[in-house]
Amino acid sequence: MFQKSFRNLMVAVSLSLPVVSLNVPIALADRQDFTVVNKTEDVMTELRVSSSGSDDWGRDILEVDVVASGDSGTVTFTGDAPDCLYDIKAIFTNGKEVDERQLNLCEIGTVNISEDD
Repeated sequence: MFQKSFRNLMVAVSLSLPVVSLNVPIALADRQDFTVVNKTEDVMTELRVSSSGSDDWGRDILEVDVVASGDSGTVTFTGDAPDCLYDIKAIFTNGKEVDERQLNLCEIGTVNISEDD
């Protein structure tokens, strides 16, 4: 009796493993997605995100023209970005720039851009 129950349990565990392993990459694919909140009094016109090891800020990723004071938006990564540490630069209508360095986007869900940064 014990052997039959144990065998059925092992078969069930074996069959469930491929399902779990196939779902893991899908679950991790967007772990860097985050919400950016403009907590300044200025209008954000550009947002640039780069891997912390990069010397290049890359292109403006805002899908809208601007992010007004107090507004927020979601930044969605496409593909399977391997890094977690990123630098973020916000540029405003008055020319002011605010950047955040070494943010672990795998652990942070919201990035607040404020005057104090």
